[in-house]
Amino acid sequence: MGMQGFSKFNYLFNLARARATPCHSVILVEGAPDVLRLAEAGLVGVALLGSEATDLQIQTLVGLGKTILVAFDNDAGGQRAGERFWTKVGGQGVTFMQWGVPAGFKDLAEMTADSIRTRTPVPGRCPIEKGGRPTRRLGAARLPEGGWRHGRGRLPDQDKATVQGTRR
Repeated sequence: MGMQGFSKFNYLFNLARARATPCHSVILVEGAPDVLRLAEAGLVGVALLGSEATDLQIQTLVGLGKTILVAFDNDAGGQRAGERFWTKVGGQGVTFMQWGVPAGFKDLAEMTADSIRTRTPVPGRCPIEKGGRPTRRLGAARLPEGGWRHGRGRLPDQDKATVQGTRR
């Protein structure tokens, strides 16, 4: 008789912190170690606990009402995950952009907190904000020419769900 396991597909690691932050953006990563490195750098991130975003995770991210900075791993799998993420998020009322991992690093967990802080316009504060406001909004609800790297879409009302996953 085995114990039923934890379904990582229903959760985002560090979601409570992302909800509580006054920041207008959140950094989306694949794994918990990336979130911990971001926290060490004074930034807020959430992790999919894998590379594939489920519909429930996407609805939860949309429900945050924040800009999503996507920082998936710097490998072929992370690139494919980003493309799949764009396909799912396009048309869902959320602004997002790639906040890629620099060459030479597999993921944010391999970077130092200082090197992560230097990537932000206001070190130790919200990555794309100055004076508490987003510095830019991005794109339209279609795949941008040249890839998935940024965009904006809208979630149809009938498809919105609460964070608990029940329909409104």
